Amino acid sequence: MSEENDTVQFNDEIVAALESIVQDFRDAKRTESQTLSLLYGTIGDAGRSLGLALDATEPLSRPYAQQVLAHVEQMKEAAKRGDIGNKDSGEDSNTDGESDSKEKNKKRKRKANRKHKKQRKAATTSSESSSDSGSDSDKPQASYAWRFLSLTGARPTLRPDVIEIRRLIQIYGKNIKKAKRDLRMDLECPSLPDKLWTAILQDDVVDFDEIFSSINSATIDNEKTVQIGGGISLALNTVKASTKVTQHGHWVIAWQAYTEAVLFAFPSRRHELNAYLRHINKLFGVCHDSLHYRVINYDRAARIIIGSRRDVLFSDFHEFVHEKTAYIDSVGMAVIQDSVETSKKSVARSRTAPQSQSTSTVDDICRNYNWDTGTAHTYTSALNSYIAFCQLHNFPIQPTEDTLSFFVVYMSYHIKPKSVDTYLSGICNQLEHYFPDVRAVRKSLLVKRTLKGCMRLRGTAVKRKLPLSRPQLQEVLDKINPPTSHDDLLFISMILTGFYGLLRLAEISMPDSKELRDWKKFTRRRSVHVEEDHYSFWLPAHKADTAFEGNKIIIKHRDAVDPRAPFIKYLASRDKLFPIHPLLWVRSNGDCPTRGWFIRKLRTVFPDKRIAGQSMRAGGATALAEDGTAPHIIQATGRWSSDAFQIYIRKNPVLLQAILFSRKEATRAIQSF
Repeated sequence: MSEENDTVQFNDEIVAALESIVQDFRDAKRTESQTLSLLYGTIGDAGRSLGLALDATEPLSRPYAQQVLAHVEQMKEAAKRGDIGNKDSGEDSNTDGESDSKEKNKKRKRKANRKHKKQRKAATTSSESSSDSGSDSDKPQASYAWRFLSLTGARPTLRPDVIEIRRLIQIYGKNIKKAKRDLRMDLECPSLPDKLWTAILQDDVVDFDEIFSSINSATIDNEKTVQIGGGISLALNTVKASTKVTQHGHWVIAWQAYTEAVLFAFPSRRHELNAYLRHINKLFGVCHDSLHYRVINYDRAARIIIGSRRDVLFSDFHEFVHEKTAYIDSVGMAVIQDSVETSKKSVARSRTAPQSQSTSTVDDICRNYNWDTGTAHTYTSALNSYIAFCQLHNFPIQPTEDTLSFFVVYMSYHIKPKSVDTYLSGICNQLEHYFPDVRAVRKSLLVKRTLKGCMRLRGTAVKRKLPLSRPQLQEVLDKINPPTSHDDLLFISMILTGFYGLLRLAEISMPDSKELRDWKKFTRRRSVHVEEDHYSFWLPAHKADTAFEGNKIIIKHRDAVDPRAPFIKYLASRDKLFPIHPLLWVRSNGDCPTRGWFIRKLRTVFPDKRIAGQSMRAGGATALAEDGTAPHIIQATGRWSSDAFQIYIRKNPVLLQAILFSRKEATRAIQSF
């Protein structure tokens, strides 16, 4: 081990302990709430031992919490895939009583939301119009009854914290529009919708569902179903924006965004917010995961009290005793009412529909976990296209030779025919459980000839990205010289490592879409080793490695366009900013670089869109071929499982042979001289 690697501030022991906590959750040794509580406690202790400020620990806890939430979503996805076709028709159908109950609840919620919006709008309009007019209407009137009580001392003295909050509310309320305009101009202003800022500046209750939905979270919507036949309903997993806080992790995400905004407007409230966070986390920790909705309802009721009064702080837990009894304790009115409604639904369902037996077979297990997240997303998209086509043309869902051949012709006028072939594979994979002969239909002569004819009729030339070259890498170093930020060091290190390591962009960055991210595939900081002539790290998985066997990536030191020196600089900056972050590639804000972020940085150096993420891998393979590296060595270095690596060598074989021959002749001349 070199001296550079011994002097970094990366704390291997703490990261190992945190990753062990996450792994225990994956192994079902702890619940979600227990895992999150243990993670936050461990990270808080680690931050204090490392001398980090309280604000600095939030970016460090984010990747671990995201891993837990990502695993929860993956398990839900797998369970949904396994449930396809296993439910009786009676279980999917709703009784009349249950449907009426749901419809009444929806109407009641819509009515309450409309009333709440009207009240908020009226209050906001009144405050803003009065503040803009500049009249005396917003000045305190001594004749008001509540003003008389305050002047005569009939009310208790307020605490200093409450007085400071009331003072800021009065300042912001004099001209709420001006306050929000000034707030938006500040570079450190947290990102929140405008209507939420109005509530925060007035210290009103804020809907956490709106905060959570504004952070671009996504869930799976299973409401769209298609009757395939034989009493089978096919549920389509379509992505929609999350609008409800339904679990501990969701609440933490919304709370962090809410806390940042509140502290930006009311800096003195840090102590009470931290106390309230510990209070709610303890409740999540002692309640079973299935009862977390009670804690969420209790939190909502407590924040309504805080927003409706001007003498209650978040740390005044004694003010929420009745709400805790109502929403969390087993004797609470809200809990009993919820239990009665649930029991009524269960009784009604048992009278009208037979209960389905939950069985777990080998077929279920294979169908649950044999798809990668990205593959499942692609297959679902293909199936959605096929079902939309059948509905548009009134065709049955059951695949036939005629239906698939018509589908091939139809799709060939919208996408490339080569992509239609991939769509057919996805359709077969999704529908094989219902129609066992779908693959035979797919391989029929009519479908094969139709696809071949569309390729001849509508086929286009393949457009591949240009490969990067060593002079272009030097151009990157020249244009970003010296690197002025941590993100510059990150980008330089990523592009050099990707070039010399023949890495795919997906192997050093995250997908832009959150539901496609798999934390098990990302490189860990603990696997990095820096030596005098090279550095290395462990790649957990890649496109051709479905068993997570992993590969060791070794990047050697070079005299020209050396990747080792920039990597060491990046590593020192990364370890200083994030000493307990688990991943190797980290941006300055604590997030992992996404594909979109890398492409935007690449465009600042190379505006040509023919240069993209694939250019690193193609450029590295071409450079090895130019150096005379044997084909099987190039294949092993790039971790290709077939001869497909040959298309990445973007040099004509004749030109490549001429380059190699000229280099051999030059070597012989030097040796003879």
